Amino acid sequence: MGCNTCRSECGREDGCGTRKAVQKDVLDALVARLYPSLTWGDAAPEACLEERLELPEVVQLASRLSTALRTPAYVLPGGEEDLCSFIYVLCLGREPSILELRDGGVREDFPIEGDTLRERYLRIACSQIGRLACVQEVALEMSIRDDDCPSGMAMIREVPMPGVFTPALLKRFQRTVDLLQAHDIEHLDMGLLDVDASGFGLTAGDYVERYGAAPALLNYLFYAAPVQTVTTTFVPLPGPLPPVLLPEQLHQM
Repeated sequence: MGCNTCRSECGREDGCGTRKAVQKDVLDALVARLYPSLTWGDAAPEACLEERLELPEVVQLASRLSTALRTPAYVLPGGEEDLCSFIYVLCLGREPSILELRDGGVREDFPIEGDTLRERYLRIACSQIGRLACVQEVALEMSIRDDDCPSGMAMIREVPMPGVFTPALLKRFQRTVDLLQAHDIEHLDMGLLDVDASGFGLTAGDYVERYGAAPALLNYLFYAAPVQTVTTTFVPLPGPLPPVLLPEQLHQM
């Protein structure tokens, strides 16, 4: 039986309502300091007193996750409007990964096995405004079918979920949460973040015009795009370009 209060299926049979209540108090206080104007896009990060998760610590965290979970973990920066960086933990798939192909360039040794390939990741958003993180399941799908992309190209789609749901990912999800807490990083449940931000007294500003949907609370604290935004990328095949750097390689730069 899974958690009876958590959309992310945390695995706690007694539920996590008490913990969510504590987290809501944390969010109320954080939002009040970060958004004195109550408007998306008008954050005041200097008003937050929490220690930030800087890139070197995120890289170190990715390396420790990779060791603890015995699987590759990749660090990627957020976009210009994001307030976080990302760790992608490969849970179902193989190396070289689709993520390496998409974000690190085409590899000569990337195996093409059939015309489609699918992988599952835990994507950890690491806040730049406090010691905060949230975790969601992400699928990466690659197709070289003629009806999906031009000849010689691969189409790669990233499909985020509003939490973690695939049973094979749940143990790694819980170990990820445990490791975050061991590093004094507050894990915020997606069930608390993927809610209408107006319930916290926040206004959308020009968010709806830019993204086509009302902002969730998560969009004020981590990344700008709607929680389940699907992105599509086209990359050429094949070609000898360098892959995404692993955490230990980033740490040495």
